Amino acid sequence: MPVISSTVLKLAAERRRKVPTVDVAVNTSRERDLANEIARHVSTLKKISLIAEEFNQKTAKNLKEIVDSVREDLIKKLDEVQAEKELSQSPHTIHIDELPEVIEEQA
Repeated sequence: MPVISSTVLKLAAERRRKVPTVDVAVNTSRERDLANEIARHVSTLKKISLIAEEFNQKTAKNLKEIVDSVREDLIKKLDEVQAEKELSQSPHTIHIDELPEVIEEQA
């Protein structure tokens, strides 16, 4: 059986004990990249928020214009209906159904 010297065993043990270390500067670069990426996303979200706010203002303005237009149309229709109602209730109005009776009375 071959004999192993103690130096060989010591070298093997030392290799197992060494823990690979990483330089701190390497780790901070990842954190800076992450911070830049987060800052970019925050900037994008701010832009989206501004666009959404502008869109909401324009939409509100358009809806107000539509509501005003519809309200004006409804007021005109109401005025027309009220005018027709007043004309139909006035005593000077002759309906078509009453017309033959008036003709017979005059004859």
